[in-house]
Formats: sequence, C-alpha cells, structure tokens
Amino acid sequence: MLILPLVPESPRWLLLKGKTDEALAILKAVRGPADANVEYLAITASMVKNRQSVRTVFSKDIRPLLLIGVLLAVFQQFSGINAIIYYGPKIFAAAGLANADALYAQVIIGVVNVLFTGIAIYQSDKLGRKPLLILGGLSGIISALVVVGACFYTDYTNGPLLLGMLLLFIACFCSFFGTDHLDSH
Repeated sequence: MLILPLVPESPRWLLLKGKTDEALAILKAVRGPADANVEYLAITASMVKNRQSVRTVFSKDIRPLLLIGVLLAVFQQFSGINAIIYYGPKIFAAAGLANADALYAQVIIGVVNVLFTGIAIYQSDKLGRKPLLILGGLSGIISALVVVGACFYTDYTNGPLLLGMLLLFIACFCSFFGTDHLDSH
C-alpha cells in the first residue's frame, strides 16, 4: 500500500482518457523507447477493435441472440436453483426430515450437481446446447418443479418423491445450465 502511489497509471487507461503523451511516456519508461511505439500501436489497434465489438453486440442481427442469452440468464435465476442449493436443509427440514437426514439429502444434491455438471460439460460439445436445453433442461426442470410444488401443496413431503424430484430438478438444471451455473456460485 505504501509504494502503490509509485506504480504508474495504465497506458491503456491513459489512452482511453485521451492522455496520449502520458501513455507514451509510461510505455517508454517501462518498455524502452524502441518497444514503446510498437506497444502503443498494439494498444490503439485493440481499442479500435473493442469499439467495433461493442457496436456489433447491439446490432440488429445480434439483438435476438443477445435477448435469448439475457432471458436464459434470467430464467436460470428464477428457476429456484439458488433456493435449493442454499436452503436445501431448511426445505427438507420443513418437509419433515430430521436435521441429520436433511443435511444428508443436501450432500446428495451436491453430488448430483457436480456429477451432472460434468456430464453437461462433456456432452454439450457432442450434442449441442439447444437439444440439452429443450430435452434435458427445460422439460425436466418444469416437470420436476410441478411435482415438487404438488408435493408441498398436498402436504406429501415425507416420502422419497420430494427428494427424487429435487434430484431430478438438479440433474436437469445441470444438464443445460450446468456450465453456466458454475460461474454463478
């Protein structure tokens, strides 16, 4: 922390702020005069490319894909995965399992999570993400959650059906969202 004020500003940041002379001076001090110009040209070229990339993301051709990506991320969070991962023991305890059994059920959910995430990583290149989404992901997620909801609605929570359906939900969730899910936890 004491020597941090001695660290020079980032040349890229300085160039973004229009401080070309300061950026070149730092590049010359760090890289030497000969390599400073090469580095300067590389930075400015990448900045131009990045500006074009941002414009491309919001172009009319890309907008539907961007919307699909954003909606998938929203649906991923609304599916309830976080509630099950973080509050699983409380859910199982509320369903009538003893605390030790509720924790054991949560360990099983964690194992299924890791197992099916690994399978999803391996299979997504083979099968493609769209079939995994439609067949394995959404249809299984919806079916499992409907049954889980019916279990709680009818107070039928003491049997293996609830755990089975939650395991099915986790397996289906990870069969599509698995690789993305790792990033969110």
